[in-house]
Amino acid sequence: RLYCIVIVASVVIVIGGCLSKITGTLAEIRTINSEGSRKCREVRQYLQAQNISMELTQRIMRFVEYKLERQSSVSLDQSLISPSLYIELHVSQRGGILAQLPILQLTRDLFSEVFAEICRALNKEVFGKTEFVFVADSLAQGMSITSVGTFRIANGADQENDP
Repeated sequence: RLYCIVIVASVVIVIGGCLSKITGTLAEIRTINSEGSRKCREVRQYLQAQNISMELTQRIMRFVEYKLERQSSVSLDQSLISPSLYIELHVSQRGGILAQLPILQLTRDLFSEVFAEICRALNKEVFGKTEFVFVADSLAQGMSITSVGTFRIANGADQENDP
């Protein structure tokens, strides 16, 4: 009889611990989702306050939702790791994309510190369907590398004709 009571008490404690972990995980997921919802709501409120047309508001909101889906749900607090480890992390994340270019592959092989700084300086940007990443015969603002998605090549005259 005492054995059965101990077993039942142990099962109740284990089930309680599992339920606690599940509840904590659900709360964390809800927090992440609510942050994205809050950002969407703030953009929508701004657009309404500025009396932006419904069509433009819908296009902007679709892009905001797309960008929120593409963003990482968590970010790294840079103060938690050393600067050298932070640069090493950037090389690990971005080095494979950059090393596909022969000049940068040579830089990686011969000047690893320079390559690490290039990886650190790289910024991720998300573009919408009608945005121009490169425009022919225009002054470059920097170097851009497309890694995901599709694009079409257009000349400067196409830019003026597109809506």
